[in-house]
Amino acid sequence: MSRALPLFLAEQVSFASEANVQAFIPWISEGSGGFVLSGVAWTDSDALEYVRRSETKTKYLVVTHLTTRSDPWTVDLRVLQTSNGECVAELQSFVAQSIPGEPVIELSRRLTDLITEQLHVKRAGIPLYQVPDTAHLSNYLIRLEQLLVVRCAGMEGVARGFLHGEREIIDGNLQLCLAFPSNVAARILLVQTLLAMNKIKPEVVREFIEKIAMLQKEKPLAEPAQSIVQEMLSELSQ
Repeated sequence: MSRALPLFLAEQVSFASEANVQAFIPWISEGSGGFVLSGVAWTDSDALEYVRRSETKTKYLVVTHLTTRSDPWTVDLRVLQTSNGECVAELQSFVAQSIPGEPVIELSRRLTDLITEQLHVKRAGIPLYQVPDTAHLSNYLIRLEQLLVVRCAGMEGVARGFLHGEREIIDGNLQLCLAFPSNVAARILLVQTLLAMNKIKPEVVREFIEKIAMLQKEKPLAEPAQSIVQEMLSELSQ
């Protein structure tokens, strides 16, 4: 959840506004690499320093901290202005560990409202984008985080044993698509995972080619999404 939540919030803001959004996930570059998991909240100065070191120029930084000592979990969110370090807004949410759906959706709405109203970013909308219903949001968050893991597994210097459960990752995405066959976001998430996995474990991807082809044939998306997804899938055979 510590990685899935910022990825989901970034996705939501990106599709609901004209903000140019990028997710920053802390990573240990020494040795074989790995994700950073901190026991305490980042200070504003530390978070800003990490972003300023990157090549990305950004006006605002959204920092999230998840407290999991009791259920429901607490999500603390701060919006910092990178030019002067000022905290321009704070949000808090309480998320049930077993069913995070509605609170996470509501937090994304509040963040989007804050960015569009308080920071004066124009709203936008992509009609084809819609996440699965709240009861299945935890599954979607897992698959979103797994895509990050698969992509990181393909980075130079990452240990071969970093990635586990490759078949479960693909099958989990496939089952989500079967549960929501008309959902474009779930289908593209599946395809992006396949493309990333194909770079490191092509033999695993080949095991699912027939199932993916059957999904596309028997549960086609509405156009133009179907053609776009089919074009993305064509990269697997190149």
